Amino acid sequence: VVSKGIFTNTSFVDVLSEETFTYNKIFKDHSINAVAGFTMQTTNVQKEQITGLDFADDKIRTLNNASLIDKSGTFGTKNTIGLVSYLGRVNYTYRSKYLLSTSFRSDGSSYFGPGNKWGTFPSVSLGWLMDKEKFMDKVNWVSKLKLRASYGVSGNNRILDFGFLDLLYPTNYSFGAGTGNVTPGQSTSSTIRSNADITWESTYQANFGIDFSVFKNKISITADYYQSKTDQLLLQQSAMAFTGVPLSWNNIGSLKNTGIEIQLNTNNITRSNFKWTTAGNISHTTNKIIELGKEAAL
Repeated sequence: VVSKGIFTNTSFVDVLSEETFTYNKIFKDHSINAVAGFTMQTTNVQKEQITGLDFADDKIRTLNNASLIDKSGTFGTKNTIGLVSYLGRVNYTYRSKYLLSTSFRSDGSSYFGPGNKWGTFPSVSLGWLMDKEKFMDKVNWVSKLKLRASYGVSGNNRILDFGFLDLLYPTNYSFGAGTGNVTPGQSTSSTIRSNADITWESTYQANFGIDFSVFKNKISITADYYQSKTDQLLLQQSAMAFTGVPLSWNNIGSLKNTGIEIQLNTNNITRSNFKWTTAGNISHTTNKIIELGKEAAL
């Protein structure tokens, strides 16, 4: 049995800066709320690990007492990743019953290479408080009736650091005649190739919903129907054998999700010293893979 000691030191520093500007204005039947902002986040992670083997005694745990340093378990890494975002949102209300909200954001990520760092993600939503209309004045048993719809785009950049670059890793080279002499060196990854063209994965989603309450909010029902499509999935694609590496990062594939959600809440009894409420929900989702890559990456 070989005794082993692993010594690890990790430094994690995350710096986030957010600057936002808010504007509010009410005039006659109109209400406007607007927000504009700029955010910047930088994360620095430095990790060092040394693995020592063949300690003379289990009670001696300092690295200088190891007879051998395991190079395969010894490494040092330093990663600096960042995200820069420009964002804005405008909420508009007319007569407290017609609602409009639009938003826009542009994100630049260090996970992607030059020319592919930025992604744009807009959204818009509409709402109608039907219970505030005059033709609903005599329908006293309806407490709330709201129709809403929205459409927007969201992005995903969560992959391994520097997937657009071929990083160097420790390896050995053989030089000389016969079996040669083993010389330590560096080479690119033998498990996955980089791809300088990878960029943001995008999800486009539409949602339609209704909020309905009756008998002074004794019974409330919320129902939603949604449909989303995700394009340019960030996946590891099989590479051709002659490249010597089995996988490569790529934006491939497309996924579609369709679903419905219904929630029911009831306030059965409300007293000063006793309250009884119930809640229940049901949902159904259908996932469909539209495309999952074509030819293997070169």
